[in-house]
Amino acid sequence: MDSTLPYVSSPPTAPVVPAEPFGQTGVRQYLARVVTWLCIAGFVCACGMWYRSLQFADRLDWREGKSGISIASVAGRIKVATSTYRTDSSRSSTNGWDYRGQHFSNVEDRWKPSIMKTVGIEIGFTPEERRAVSGAWLRVKWYFIVALFAFVPAVQLLIRWRRLRKERA
Repeated sequence: MDSTLPYVSSPPTAPVVPAEPFGQTGVRQYLARVVTWLCIAGFVCACGMWYRSLQFADRLDWREGKSGISIASVAGRIKVATSTYRTDSSRSSTNGWDYRGQHFSNVEDRWKPSIMKTVGIEIGFTPEERRAVSGAWLRVKWYFIVALFAFVPAVQLLIRWRRLRKERA
């Protein structure tokens, strides 16, 4: 008796699966699209805030105890600052959140001319306010944020354009 398997003339065939877009499988195929759309939404919001900051000053402050955080958007830039104070504010009414907004006509530019000002981003480790003991701040021009959000969609457009051009050739 022969214990060998019978000869098969053709190998078993796997079910035909349609090709995934961009040759990817799983969640990765959607990741680039989701990130692109999130960047487009961020781009639109940053453009709106950039325009708003050219004529309207917004400031959001939070203070609890001896610590505080301030976020200000004015004159085409946003500044985030943290501060530590000598006195505890838990006994005063300045604890918690505070929002202030106002129109302005002219603002003193305390950002000294430098390469960082031209690029649109700067960080410092000095107190923002005079009464603060220590602190740090990050100052960013809105056009820098707009450019960051525009990068991913621009790369995606370039990839699609090159792919279409390659297919037509």
